[in-house]
Amino acid sequence: MLELMTNSQQHLMGALDGIEVKYGWETLDHLAAVVTHLAFKVGLANTDAKAADFDALVKRILDQKEFYKHQYMEHLSTTSEVGQHCRQHGLGIDEPAPEEGSWEFACFPKCDHTHVLSCDQCFEYQIIYQEIENIVLQV
Repeated sequence: MLELMTNSQQHLMGALDGIEVKYGWETLDHLAAVVTHLAFKVGLANTDAKAADFDALVKRILDQKEFYKHQYMEHLSTTSEVGQHCRQHGLGIDEPAPEEGSWEFACFPKCDHTHVLSCDQCFEYQIIYQEIENIVLQV
């Protein structure tokens, strides 16, 4: 994939990778710690069944971390009907073609297709987020 990108695009993707390493993985670790705290310190996991549910949620969070670290890049493509996989959808700009040398020049044009498919593995983070939001509302 990188061999198809310009040097500017590769540089921007490297910067994005650095941001993910700095904030993404650590954020998921913190999220797992918050869920554990809610479950066992606040007392939401007051039965064995509820404790098992919280343990499973923490495992899913940590599995997402591993997914984003090792597999997510394999899901991406320049264009895709899966919104989570479409780089043009995620990185594209709506503006007319920018001048060479500007930062926008490294960006893709916005895609012109619809995203009618979804990836369960990529969508899992949103499901986890919703579950955690529901837990927080119980406190």
